[in-house]
Amino acid sequence: MRARRLGIISLLAVTFTLGCFFNASIAAQSEERESYKKESQEKLKDLDKKIDELQRKASEMKGEAKTEFTREMSDLRRKQKAAKKEWMEVKRAAASKWDKAKADMDAAVQDVEGAYDKAASRFKEHKE
Repeated sequence: MRARRLGIISLLAVTFTLGCFFNASIAAQSEERESYKKESQEKLKDLDKKIDELQRKASEMKGEAKTEFTREMSDLRRKQKAAKKEWMEVKRAAASKWDKAKADMDAAVQDVEGAYDKAASRFKEHKE
């Protein structure tokens, strides 16, 4: 009987320890997700400002340069919109879908950054 009690107590101790570890792991993952969400949101806000500023600066362009730049800005705005959609997916992603949502968000931000760099470079070329 005593051995049985010790076995039950040991089992309870192991269960408790595993439960504490599991809860700590979930809390760390949750904190990591929240940090990523905040960081991604800040990146998008920064890109929004940069894009709006580039659009404002380019409003004085004329002719073929303006037509070409308008096409690039259209592509940039499309990618910006897609990144915001991915942000919404990240915001509501369940733990089971987190890795995919995060990867999609990272790719969307990279697309916007690449399109912005291309448009900004084109603007600089035409401005000079």
